[in-house]
Amino acid sequence: TIRVVQSAPETFRFQHPMGAEVLDWLGRVSLLSYGPVMASHDLHSIGEIASLANDDLIIHKLCRTHDDMYPKRNKKDSIGDFVKLKKALGNLKGRPEGMLLAERLELFSDREVSYRTCMFSANGVETAMAKIPSMVFIILTGVGAVGYGVLTLVS
Repeated sequence: TIRVVQSAPETFRFQHPMGAEVLDWLGRVSLLSYGPVMASHDLHSIGEIASLANDDLIIHKLCRTHDDMYPKRNKKDSIGDFVKLKKALGNLKGRPEGMLLAERLELFSDREVSYRTCMFSANGVETAMAKIPSMVFIILTGVGAVGYGVLTLVS
């Protein structure tokens, strides 16, 4: 049983892109031993797991799978795990970490960073090039330079 606990999380972590995030979350809610359970049920992302928050039957099935993987556990621990898992899943609902990755990307916006912070960072010039004020400045400077060049040639 110890071999399964020690090797399965690492396999899960490296074979599934979101596996590390799932294991980190399980560790934060003190349910790390559920890593192999999530992997065995093909639950590879927190978004997928968060969608189970209201489904007591599936949560019970996860706990039962956990009991099958670790048969020497006491029944009280299983009930406690059910309550802990249900509460942890409920806490994921509506939070960014409980959303699918595509939904999280929709929430991300780099336009909220102040322009001054952007300019004085380590890669400020490159970052500023992605900001709208910089783009407008560059376009206006370019148009001005072309206009000046045309006027110089004409006169």
